[in-house]
Amino acid sequence: MGKKKKQNPAGRDAVIDLRRRRDTEYKIAHLAAPLCAAHGLELVCVEFQREPGGRVLRLTIDRPAPDNEQEASGVSLDDCAAFSREAGDMLDAALEDQGPYRLEVSSPGPERLVAWEADFIRFAGKRIRIRCIEAPGADDRVKFSGILDGVTDGVVRLNTGDGLREIALDNIARARLMAETGNDNGESGC
Repeated sequence: MGKKKKQNPAGRDAVIDLRRRRDTEYKIAHLAAPLCAAHGLELVCVEFQREPGGRVLRLTIDRPAPDNEQEASGVSLDDCAAFSREAGDMLDAALEDQGPYRLEVSSPGPERLVAWEADFIRFAGKRIRIRCIEAPGADDRVKFSGILDGVTDGVVRLNTGDGLREIALDNIARARLMAETGNDNGESGC
């Protein structure tokens, strides 16, 4: 008998909830991205989740990197506040059926979330941490770190130091760049 694939420790219901939450996040992204572009910004990530204080809609924005550069130029507190004011009313109307939530708008910081296929292409060669929804291989692991090798046909390639891992984009619960530490031995605490 073959070994059963281990699911996310929270169980199958959590996987279904995560995918349902993703649908809402994609809807939000389609509303917020054009507004970002109008302000000369890019939408880095959308997170809509329950937290101890209630539901939180977290939008991470940045100023796009100049052509042929990986690093964005950053956003100011004023950029975040202005975008939050304008996006708030639009999102309140669009998410009326979701109930109350708190809107947070922030910059990505050095360990920015990598959420879109274009980000996985853009940050090829960078150190990254990935958490999967379900174990992508026979070893039951759901957390990986290594050097991002890129993405092809919806599959992310990650050099973990133990070899090349291939992880489907739709199986990634969260991916985040790792701050440069000068330690390039492939080890990570994730």
